[in-house]
Amino acid sequence: MKTTLTRNEKLLMGVILFVGVLFAALFAQVELKQKPMSQFDSPATYINYQMGRATESFSEYSLNGRDVENVYEGLSPKEASKAKQVDAKKKTDLKKKDETKKVQAAAPAAKPKPKPVAKLSAVAPSSDKKSAVESSHYTGNYTSTYGPSAPYQAPVIVNAEAEDKDKDKKTFAQWRALIFAIPTRETLAPFIEAYRKGTVTATEYQAMAQDLLDQPNEKYKGLGLYALRAQPSLQSLTQLIHLPNQGLSTALQTYANEGVLAYLQAQNISVLNQALQTKNKVLITKILTVLNANLPKINQGDYSTVVDSRNRRDSETGSLTVASFKSLVPALSALLTAGDTEVAALAQQTSGLIQSTNTIAQN
Repeated sequence: MKTTLTRNEKLLMGVILFVGVLFAALFAQVELKQKPMSQFDSPATYINYQMGRATESFSEYSLNGRDVENVYEGLSPKEASKAKQVDAKKKTDLKKKDETKKVQAAAPAAKPKPKPVAKLSAVAPSSDKKSAVESSHYTGNYTSTYGPSAPYQAPVIVNAEAEDKDKDKKTFAQWRALIFAIPTRETLAPFIEAYRKGTVTATEYQAMAQDLLDQPNEKYKGLGLYALRAQPSLQSLTQLIHLPNQGLSTALQTYANEGVLAYLQAQNISVLNQALQTKNKVLITKILTVLNANLPKINQGDYSTVVDSRNRRDSETGSLTVASFKSLVPALSALLTAGDTEVAALAQQTSGLIQSTNTIAQN
């Protein structure tokens, strides 16, 4: 009896057959992929989880076994010539130095000059005077367990005052800026002291005084007069006498007149003698007028006009007499024959006051 399959059975059989063929194809493909890999199986294809460590000693970079191309670039002819000249010059200098060293070695060594040693100003206490003197004069050597000692040498004192003098020295412009910024006697005093020490010249000093006098402000004019009175000299006397009558207050004019009268003091008579020998008629006339007006007062012991009452001291006026002006007689005699009748008349009067007083004193 012949069996016939239904439609569903045929469909089921077809699906089973298709799945079987598909499974066989996949299995064959997997076999083909695994088989080549198995042929190259080696330890290198596996992952190594060990920590990396150096298995060989360190080897520096080397050119061994490599082809190296060397290229040499030489100097140009001009540069090569210049280099030769430099080398020749160096050789010449070295040769000169060697010759100089030989000459110095052959010549006797010059003894260095001893440096001046400043004197010590400190004085040892009375209880240690003997030991201090002995130690200061000791120049011998003594022998100890450590061998002979060096001879005694006095300590050298560095002249710090000279160094400070150069360090603190100011220019005229710096002094002017300082004084004009703070116009007081306290500011002017260091400038006067610098002149006395020699760090400010006489020309700078007189220029500063005149600059102050030329200012319209009386405060500056007063400082200028103060500078002239603080440093008596022929230049200061000339500036005081040539002050203009206008532009000064009564107080400043009185202060200037007192500055002129201060030259009648004994220590300033030499300045009057210098002034009488100049060719300045205004200066000579003013001095002779002041002498003729005040010599009779001095002869009577009246010094009120010579020194300001606030600055008067017995030591300054006690030794002042008309005889103190005897040194002016030669200059006065020269003025008598100078040819100026006005000046000659004043000089005759002054000379007469001095000489007549000396004659009376001698009798």
